[in-house]
Amino acid sequence: MYLYQNDVYLCKCYKIVPYNSSKAERTEADEESMTNQSKEVAKFDKFIKDGKEWLPKVKIIEKTKDYNMLEPETVDVTPDSSSCNKPTPIDKLLDDYDPEYYAQLAIEQM
Repeated sequence: MYLYQNDVYLCKCYKIVPYNSSKAERTEADEESMTNQSKEVAKFDKFIKDGKEWLPKVKIIEKTKDYNMLEPETVDVTPDSSSCNKPTPIDKLLDDYDPEYYAQLAIEQM
């Protein structure tokens, strides 16, 4: 399976085949499965490690103001009563909603 995002190829997905980790019970198929999965993990780890170099370095900004000296300000955020009775966009959508229409539409699209 191939993964794409916005028409850009990302990677190929492989089926994860379970294997016995016990050496006494391990078969050749288990060895092959374990080797293939280890290779994929190593490729992913390298991709992540190499990707860290692309990240910009953290820049420390000098402290410009002492915020500890400021007095906190109390702000009233209680809504006024006039705005509580106004219809909202969801109210408008619910007014236009016809459940019978959408039920019939769903049946027609089966």
